[in-house]
Amino acid sequence: MKKILILFCACLMMYQINAQTTYIVSNNPAANGGSSTIWFDNFQAAHDAASAGDILMIQPNGTSYGDIDITKALTIIGAGFNLGSNANAPQTNAASSKFGQVVIQEAGAGTVLMGLEITGRCYIRGDGSIVQRNKIKAVAIDDANNVTLGQNWIYSYWYLGFGDDYGGLFITGQSENMYVHNNYIYGSTNGDYSVELASGTTMSGIFKNNVIRRGCYAVNTVFENNIFMDGPYPNTTSNAYYNNILRTADNTHPLTGVNGNIVNAGEIESIFAAVSGNLTTYYTLVANSPALGAGADGTDCGVFGGTEPYIPSGVPPIPVIYFLEAPTNAIGGNMEIQIKARSNN
Repeated sequence: MKKILILFCACLMMYQINAQTTYIVSNNPAANGGSSTIWFDNFQAAHDAASAGDILMIQPNGTSYGDIDITKALTIIGAGFNLGSNANAPQTNAASSKFGQVVIQEAGAGTVLMGLEITGRCYIRGDGSIVQRNKIKAVAIDDANNVTLGQNWIYSYWYLGFGDDYGGLFITGQSENMYVHNNYIYGSTNGDYSVELASGTTMSGIFKNNVIRRGCYAVNTVFENNIFMDGPYPNTTSNAYYNNILRTADNTHPLTGVNGNIVNAGEIESIFAAVSGNLTTYYTLVANSPALGAGADGTDCGVFGGTEPYIPSGVPPIPVIYFLEAPTNAIGGNMEIQIKARSNN
């Protein structure tokens, strides 16, 4: 019998829909795409060959694909991140699909990014873009409307030099109707905020089921089911708050006893079961956490609550074939093949 470990793209035929074309991108010299017109060894070539609405599957390798500009509406899917520390990850290859700086330009409106590790800044300038299930250094929603930012691990912050630090999420220009949900948003150890606005910014949207580490500055926003680990907390005069957890606010805070908000919720250890160690289990809730069932919809506050909970390692919601066993020769005209696959949510 012959055992073969299948690459991440082995399920591509299952993901083909309508008239979309799926392109495979691999910067691994050992990978052999043959003469296929859908196999590329660099992102730019695949981007240029694709049409709006096409799918680019980015093979995990650990070597970065570099900085990229996206100028058409593409769906770009990687394998996830921190797979080596996730016992439930479907892939046998623990490497990530890695990029440096990523820019979704205005012409890339409607782009979807999923399952990527972005080690630089991610600028979202295209309206209607979806950035979901990624590990990202820092994000800017930059004069873009109807953006969805969901289930991401935003692990750092913007450093602009000369002591100017900004949050893990930086919002600029006119950025209306955003939906920011089930993200962990870190921020600067020197700055005040994890979420921050540039001067003159207009914004509106919904922040739901996020864990926000180091304060938040936003306006015209509905906050629901979030956990704020530290202040300063957002302005209570231009925002609406429902069923949020404020860990360190005292009982004189304006949200005390209002709309299901819980203030002065206690030490980190009284809320979270894990805040260090395995990245895939950060910010799970301790057994008696005040965030359990405290959401407006009766689910938990924080990244694992709501209708679209955080997915450890950002594994994309596509089926993955991770094991195939086949004989080297057919016996009696028959060949028995065993396939193992996982269907991810």
